Parts: sequence; C-alpha cells; structure tokens
Amino acid sequence: MRMSRWFVLAALAVFSNFIIGGCSASVPKAPESKPISFGYSADYRAKSLEEQFVILAQYFPEFGTPFHFDRPPPLPLGAERYFVIPDWHLLAPTYGEAVEKVFIVLASQRPFYNWREGRLGPEYLRRTEHTAAAWEKLEKEQSGSDVLVVPA
Repeated sequence: MRMSRWFVLAALAVFSNFIIGGCSASVPKAPESKPISFGYSADYRAKSLEEQFVILAQYFPEFGTPFHFDRPPPLPLGAERYFVIPDWHLLAPTYGEAVEKVFIVLASQRPFYNWREGRLGPEYLRRTEHTAAAWEKLEKEQSGSDVLVVPA
C-alpha cells in the first residue's frame, strides 16, 4: 500500500488545525459508527504565526531557533491562511517517526485514534519526487528556522 502525499499533507494539516488553529473536530477514539463532523467552532479565531510558533515550542522543546518569518506572500487561491509546521528533521530520524510523534501529541490533547499506527515506515509512507522537490524548495526559502510556514 502506498500512501499519497495527500495523507502526509493531511497529517500536517490536522496537526496545524488541532494544535495551532483550534479546529473543533470530533474524531472517534476507536472504530465506531459515530458520525465525524469537521468545522470551525463559533469562537474560533485564527492564531498569528508567532502564536502558532509559541504553541509548537511548548509541545516540541527541540525547537530552539526563534521564529523569523516577517511577512508571508499573498495566499494562494483556495488557501485560508498560513500555518506554522514543525521541521520534521528535528522531531525524529525518519518522516514516519516524526508523524507518529505528532500523532502522540494529538492523542494527549483530545480523542484521537491513529488508524495507521505501526504503518508509517518507509514501506508505507513515501514522498513522490514532486512532493520532495516542493519541500526542499520550502526548506531552502525558509532556511534558518525550525519550522516552515505553509498556506493551507
């Protein structure tokens, strides 16, 4: 089974929404027939990039480089806002292990079930050349920080 780049981006987006954005979503703890609802709560307020960085640093003390992204470019069509995401290289030796670590943080905060537990190794989770090139470009453009700022 090959995971698409969308799964990887979804994992990062989920991380950004749950921890940073404050998205109110109901995710079942175990396989059940409960409906899943996604959406913003009435009191939702988008956090600034600086606020997002502070929150990430609370959960991942590996971040030592201060946030330094002055002014992002205009949002691309379809993106709601910019989100701060961790540089996975600081979290774990492999991307799959980094995603697992993020999922553990999510599970410590709210009901969350990792449907891919134990299945995020290189035989399941592979980046396409296109995705790898996009991430390398982002990392090069935003070098010197422990996080990346991405539109989502």
